[in-house]
Amino acid sequence: MPQRKRLLFFLTVGLLTVAVGFIPDLVSDELKAWCLQRLGPSYPGYFIGIFVLACFILLALSGEFKDLLSFNRQAKNKQQIKIAWSKGTKKHLNSAKDSIKKAHLEDAIRTLSDIRNAAMNEQLSLLSARLAKYGQDSRAGTLSSEQTETTFNRISKDLLSLVKAIESQLAEGEKETHQLRAAFRQRYQERLKHKLAYRQPVNLRRFATTEGTSEQVAATFIPYSSEEIREEIGKTFQEAYGRLLMVGQPGA
Repeated sequence: MPQRKRLLFFLTVGLLTVAVGFIPDLVSDELKAWCLQRLGPSYPGYFIGIFVLACFILLALSGEFKDLLSFNRQAKNKQQIKIAWSKGTKKHLNSAKDSIKKAHLEDAIRTLSDIRNAAMNEQLSLLSARLAKYGQDSRAGTLSSEQTETTFNRISKDLLSLVKAIESQLAEGEKETHQLRAAFRQRYQERLKHKLAYRQPVNLRRFATTEGTSEQVAATFIPYSSEEIREEIGKTFQEAYGRLLMVGQPGA
């Protein structure tokens, strides 16, 4: 149903809805008396309710509800864009925002198309068509200076709104990604601590040598047998969760 006919239809329904409550008063006094006796003083409300219900049933049977809700469905589809967070996607969005700031809308649309999302590409196609129509009208000189500026600003605003909507979703995805990584890292550390809870440092073999170390340097060394060295090795072992690798020979 065309928009004008639909508007006329609803205006007619509204007028009839108001008038239907007064039908008994307009028809005859006998009908009014019967309605008062059977339905009570609020009988106009019953007539209005039945009339409105009948109108909705007719609309449902004629399929008009599908047309009436088409705009809501389109708005809902715009909110169903799902894009996984990644550094590459974030880089594309930043590049698109820079292009919009420089008024290079074609470059922004081309950059966003590289993300390769079906739902977003559908909206980008509409914006690209609007931009192409704007370019044709501008070259043909059919738009005034005010219309040219207004049309371009509207396309820029819609494109920027799309970028911001994707950014908002990516921010949530990035937060979820960091939370998952933190949870997996904590789980790994807990399992590692449990696995290495009863392990002890390995006894290291000592090799004494008189070569490779001068007397001055050797004087600064602390003997391995001291408690400070033993405690330090044990501390390092615990901090590394047992993943301690020592290469080389003492004094080499």
